[in-house]
Amino acid sequence: MKQETKEIVKKVLNIILNSIFYVFIAFMLIFAIANIKVKSNMDIPNVFGTGFLTVQSDSMEGNKKDSFNKGDLVFVRAVNDKNRDKLVKTLKVGDIITFFDTRIDHFNTHRIVDIRTALDGKLEFVTQGDKRNTTNPYDPNGANDPAHYEVVHQVNVLGIYKSKWSGAGKALDFVQKPLGFALVIVIPTALLFAYELFVLIRLLMKANKEKLEAKLAREKEEERAALEKRLAEERELMRQQLLEELKKSKEEKQE
Repeated sequence: MKQETKEIVKKVLNIILNSIFYVFIAFMLIFAIANIKVKSNMDIPNVFGTGFLTVQSDSMEGNKKDSFNKGDLVFVRAVNDKNRDKLVKTLKVGDIITFFDTRIDHFNTHRIVDIRTALDGKLEFVTQGDKRNTTNPYDPNGANDPAHYEVVHQVNVLGIYKSKWSGAGKALDFVQKPLGFALVIVIPTALLFAYELFVLIRLLMKANKEKLEAKLAREKEEERAALEKRLAEERELMRQQLLEELKKSKEEKQE
């Protein structure tokens, strides 16, 4: 009974561990494929409209609930030409947006500190990192150093902050590198497939062995049954012969 319990526990643990591993691999592959599908530096890698970005600087470090740190993974709602006009109208001071910052030639994700109307009648958002905001806060009614804030026209809004995953950005950055992809995705997957193949081959060999043993046992049983039948027939023949002899002997005595 204890052995059966151990086997059940072992099978359950194997199923759980395999499930976790497969989910992890699928998760990493989705992120990797989403990054590969990015067509230009103005595209945010996304899955079903939810973009993700690894935080490369500490500019958004702060004490607000939605502040985030370098190495975090930030999730945003992807903004495109189809939904931009509708989504930008919902933005307000305090929201966080992602845009392509030409000063750093990369995406930037900062908090809106002011909203105003551009010369073309469209909206433009003044953004600032939380860290900078604590030392050089933007003043909507005063003079401000342009180096301490960004002005983002609504056409350049690429994402709206949704949530974060603390520390996950470092892991994703590592996986996106050739060495990291090999160590985290390729090698573990190859090892798992090799193990599963080994288990499959072992199960097939075991099944074939059991099949062969069953066949041998069946043949042995058939031979035993045939032998018993032959012996029974021989005994019956001997009995018949004996009866014939007794009958003849009796008839001779009567004569």
